Amino acid sequence: METKQINVNFDRSARKAIDKLARKNKVAATRIVAALEKYQANKDLLLVDAIRVTGTSNHRFRAGDYRVVFVFDDPINPTAINILDIGHRKDIYE
Repeated sequence: METKQINVNFDRSARKAIDKLARKNKVAATRIVAALEKYQANKDLLLVDAIRVTGTSNHRFRAGDYRVVFVFDDPINPTAINILDIGHRKDIYE
């Protein structure tokens, strides 16, 4: 039976972004962590909610007004995601 869990890894910039956000806006940081935990427990939900960022191999998902940009380790059968950046929707794609 295939596992439905997925591993989540943070790039250094993403780790800094979530730490900064936790100091600045605890509600948004909590919302992002809750979304990551939900997707970590069931990768099928992530595969449905993930939207490809135009012009790149990156994907994103929404957590309120914030976006989490990531890449899958394997596009066919992902077992992990690498979080590249976390930011407000108006700033994240710059």
